[in-house]
Amino acid sequence: MFCDIAKIKVIAGKGGDGAATFHREKFIQKGGPDGGDGGKGGDIYIIADQNENTLASIVSQKIYRAENGKNGSSNNRTGASGSDLMLKVPVGTIIKTLDGALIADLAQHNDKFLIARGGIGGKGNTHFKSSIRQAPNFAEKGEPGEEKEIILEVRLIADIGIIGLPSAGKSSLISLISNAKPKIAPYPFTTLSPNLGKCDLQSIIGEPVSLVFADIPGLIEGASTGKGLGHEFLRHIMRTRVLVHIIDITLPDLVNAYKTINKELKIYGNELDKKPQIVVLNKIDLMPEEDAEKIAKKFAQKTKITPVLISCATGKNIPDFLKNLYHLYKKFIQQKQTEPSLKKPEEYKVFRPYETSEKRFKIILLKPGFFEIENPLLERMVKMTNFKNIEAVNRLRHHIKKLGIERALIKQGVNEGDTIIISGVELTFKKSL
Repeated sequence: MFCDIAKIKVIAGKGGDGAATFHREKFIQKGGPDGGDGGKGGDIYIIADQNENTLASIVSQKIYRAENGKNGSSNNRTGASGSDLMLKVPVGTIIKTLDGALIADLAQHNDKFLIARGGIGGKGNTHFKSSIRQAPNFAEKGEPGEEKEIILEVRLIADIGIIGLPSAGKSSLISLISNAKPKIAPYPFTTLSPNLGKCDLQSIIGEPVSLVFADIPGLIEGASTGKGLGHEFLRHIMRTRVLVHIIDITLPDLVNAYKTINKELKIYGNELDKKPQIVVLNKIDLMPEEDAEKIAKKFAQKTKITPVLISCATGKNIPDFLKNLYHLYKKFIQQKQTEPSLKKPEEYKVFRPYETSEKRFKIILLKPGFFEIENPLLERMVKMTNFKNIEAVNRLRHHIKKLGIERALIKQGVNEGDTIIISGVELTFKKSL
């Protein structure tokens, strides 16, 4: 089954909890804290793999979770880190947010993108001992891993895209010139998914060159707005360099067929209509050669484009067609190499933690007696605090004071007993001594 789009949720591994333990040994009555840290949660990566052709293996599952980190233990033993999760996708896959914003474009084999970062492990109670707190009886919880809902979309990467109305002979052509074996039958929409095929041109042009062809199915009038199957596959044309526009020479109006496809390319956008094209009139075996030449001449007069006459059934003129196509492709590549690069290479942001200053904070009065605090350090601490342990809660309150937030709250009119909210967790305000 060909599947070129998938909506999934990725959940990175949670960090392991730190341990709150104390050293126990014969003849040592009061051993100090020796709780180890929790292990880091597993990350989730998306990797482009040339051996993958569709997203069928990805779409079979809606949620992907990386392994959680293990909890720390006594004797300062750190928990094991969770294993990373690698999701393999076809080369040419783009990663988008649910609203369509581009996150990453995996255009090369082995391109790798960190999509969800695993949570850090919680600190064991060893980290919290001091001269005034010699036996801390608490530890941090592990940080939750990142969660994201994303869309994966495959855009086939090919040198040549074969376009045309249904039953024009696209699949016949790609099966004739390449190693592709698409389904071929005498009815429209036989091809329901794009086909890729590699064509070796050495015997034709005398150079060790091969081109990758993509057979794009289902383009009809209205394809750009979703009619037929065109809307699903028009995006694959974006990755091709040159287009082969194949037309059934037995149609009553060849010019209209030609204009119909080009109109859809223009409406779809992304400069698809500006890609170089070679027009091919197929099925010349169904009429006398003189008639085919007359039709081609009339087509050229009306469109100012000289078409190539071929027959996929008999193979007639296929070598000449491939020579012309290669020269057009070579010309396109040479032009691209000489054009100045006006567009800077796109840089994709890797999700990294805590890029905002941890000292900056914002206080929002939600309603009388309710204040929300926004600060990255406190938001992370809340996620890693065990609120069943009074010592752990007091440590959080200490940081609220240390960051100057308590003083700012008082200036904004907070009173004893008011509610302060941090990352969805409610605390009762108590002024420190």
